Amino acid sequence: MAELRREFQIVQRLQPVRGVIRVHALETYGNGNIAIVLESFGRSLANRIAEGGGRTFPLKDFLAIAIAIAETLAGVHELDVVHKNVEPLAS
Repeated sequence: MAELRREFQIVQRLQPVRGVIRVHALETYGNGNIAIVLESFGRSLANRIAEGGGRTFPLKDFLAIAIAIAETLAGVHELDVVHKNVEPLAS
C-alpha cells in the first residue's frame, strides 16, 4: 500500500507536465485495498501500431510521436523524477 501511495504522490507532482496521464484520486475500497483513479487515456501506442497491420508509420507521424515522448520525458526529468519504463502498451 505504501508503494501505491508513493506512486500517487509522484504522479500528482507530474500533473503540470504535458503528456503525463492525469490522476484524479487515491481511493480506498473493500478490506483496505487502494486504487489510483486515472483519466481515461484512449488508444495506446500499442493499439495504434497493431491497427497499422505491420506497416510502418509515415515519417511525419513517427517524428510527432517521438518528439511528444521526448518532451514529456524532459518535463518529467526536470521535476527530478526518473521513470520506471516507457512502452507502447498502457498497463
